[in-house]
Amino acid sequence: MYTLLSEPVVRHHYALETVVATVDAVNGLRHDESLKQAAIADTLVVTKGDLAETAPMVDRLEQLNPAAEVIEASFGDVEPARLFARPARDPRDIALSGHAHENGIGAVTLFLDDELDWTAFGVWLTMLLQARGEDVLRVKGLLNVGAEGPLLVNGVQHAVHPPEHLDAWPDDDRRSRLVFIGRGFEGEELERSLAAFNRVAR
Repeated sequence: MYTLLSEPVVRHHYALETVVATVDAVNGLRHDESLKQAAIADTLVVTKGDLAETAPMVDRLEQLNPAAEVIEASFGDVEPARLFARPARDPRDIALSGHAHENGIGAVTLFLDDELDWTAFGVWLTMLLQARGEDVLRVKGLLNVGAEGPLLVNGVQHAVHPPEHLDAWPDDDRRSRLVFIGRGFEGEELERSLAAFNRVAR
């Protein structure tokens, strides 16, 4: 993923559309690497539903990565369209507990009422990723930068997808909303930091 998003030659020829990870319902998430893979995925497929009860694993994954779509599969039966289509889940629909889960990995969300200065946001996110990149597993959200529609932001650790301008907001709520999945984050601390950068820019 890092190569696709950051290598100059590669990123001009290929685009990372979506990340799909499979999680075994029998063996689960036993290692730190598997937790990270589940935390950064856009879509999670719980496999071996024919051999084990999937509900406990689905609950665990929804807490670990509330921004992902979770699909249950038995006998490997999954609709290809659900795997390869961009997940339709709006970041505004994500309910977060704000508590760390396994191995300290948790999710926090930021809501910002003020219109964001895109340059200030870029500097803030770059500094955050430089300082805490190993702790930031995923960042995803919609930003109000004053355009007709929001700006879609999507990043994985040190690499950030090029931002995408959407034509319209999904509803009347124009607040910026960012979901962070990682270790050791406090939502209020991140929100204060971003608001300070935005105030200086404005």
